[in-house]
Amino acid sequence: MRHSTHWRSLAVLGVSAALVSSAPAGEIHVPRDSPNIQAAIDAAAPGQSVVVADGVWSGRGNANITFRGKAITVRSANGPGACIIDALRSGSAFLFISGEGRDSILEAFTLRGASRSAIQCIRSGPTIRRCIIDDNWNGLYGGGILAEDGASPLVADCVLSNNLAGVGAGASIARASAAFERCVFFGNRTDLFGGGGIAATDSADVHIEACTFHHNDVSGFSGNGSGVLVSGATGLIVNSLFYRNTASFIGGGISSVLSTTRIVNCTVSNNSAADFGGGIYIDGNTTVENSIFWNNLGDETYVAGGSPVIRYTTVRGGWGGEGNRSDDPRFVDEVNDDYRLAAASPAIDAGDNEAVPQGVEVDLDGNPRFVDDPAAPDTGRGTPPIVDMGAYERQVGEGFTLVIVGDCPGRVTLRWANAVPARPMGILYARNTGNFRIPNGGPCGETYLGLGASQLQLVEVISSGSGSGQVDSTIGTNVCGGYVQLIVAVGRPCPTSNVVQLPQ
Repeated sequence: MRHSTHWRSLAVLGVSAALVSSAPAGEIHVPRDSPNIQAAIDAAAPGQSVVVADGVWSGRGNANITFRGKAITVRSANGPGACIIDALRSGSAFLFISGEGRDSILEAFTLRGASRSAIQCIRSGPTIRRCIIDDNWNGLYGGGILAEDGASPLVADCVLSNNLAGVGAGASIARASAAFERCVFFGNRTDLFGGGGIAATDSADVHIEACTFHHNDVSGFSGNGSGVLVSGATGLIVNSLFYRNTASFIGGGISSVLSTTRIVNCTVSNNSAADFGGGIYIDGNTTVENSIFWNNLGDETYVAGGSPVIRYTTVRGGWGGEGNRSDDPRFVDEVNDDYRLAAASPAIDAGDNEAVPQGVEVDLDGNPRFVDDPAAPDTGRGTPPIVDMGAYERQVGEGFTLVIVGDCPGRVTLRWANAVPARPMGILYARNTGNFRIPNGGPCGETYLGLGASQLQLVEVISSGSGSGQVDSTIGTNVCGGYVQLIVAVGRPCPTSNVVQLPQ
């Protein structure tokens, strides 16, 4: 694969906005063009964007905001850390109640101070991404997000923290469906029934992929399912991590009650339940595959009823079933909550390839699945490379590499290998090396670069194709001697190449 570009003509993009597409034409800016967010939405036509300036927004027109069914994007100008919507305990921040679909997009806000869920979705299916949903409340269902009565939201790259509700403190899904991708749930608390991170109840269907649940708590009448509660519903939980969640009754990490739940490639460790199922409580037709349950307090797995299947899974103390193990999975640093697999972990190459859902190609870090470790025996099922157990795939081999050939100023070729295939890849440039951290809230938030802050910029976004390729560039004297690194927009943190200096 070859590309050609001239660096001198490229726009300089802020790293906090790295690897996201530019907004469509016809933006309405708040407050420049409209006094408040609701007025801007009312004036917007399909396909337009409402862009909200930095600051704390509250009061009339800036709370209980509705899209009015419009296919528009409402986003902050500079990310969730700079733009806060405070409902001041007077209802919700946003109401999706007019049949909105995926093209109704809410992006990059901090939402706080709600007294009736930060976001309500009723018979609508919007896209919610890159938001921080913190310190919200609902007396019954869904402190952060409430989806019910035919709703179907997609929630991606969001943080849901410190929310409170009776059921589903982070999010409550009832008589609806919802998908959560690459989200983090922490510090959420229920004081009635359960579902500290997410509660899916009453015939709901929930899809959870590459999410992390930690330090959530359920107490009250029935502290049930501190990370995730699936009750009278269906669910798929894949590539997700549960640690240090606590339940006053059952299901410290996960609780599946009278439900059909499938759990694949998850790591559940150091959770606790006062009665049963510190790792997972099962009372239904639950399937667990390619997962790890380790050092949970109050049973790793507890089965109260139903016909569960647990296979190709590590369970401390042992569990009968095909491919199951009981030996220490050897995390990198369990004390400091690094649950990646260390070298020589028996969970490496020990899963079942066929158990991985179709379309799942990367792990919780955004690194490739199905990576063979030649030093590990293939104890799993399938044709090598065999998938690892747990939320993380042990990465081995040469890694993601960059080489630059040519003269400066003039024509140079950037060649890369072993990148995550078929994902957008950015070329980053800086005048110096360093340890720059991309701010949280974006698709590559919390990624550490080997570049410094001097003239740091994203100079181009390209496709990584098969994972190896090259780009030909003509560059000017002003960038000679600077440093280049590649970054792939997948996972949090995102994979990065080595740092290479351009010719002097």
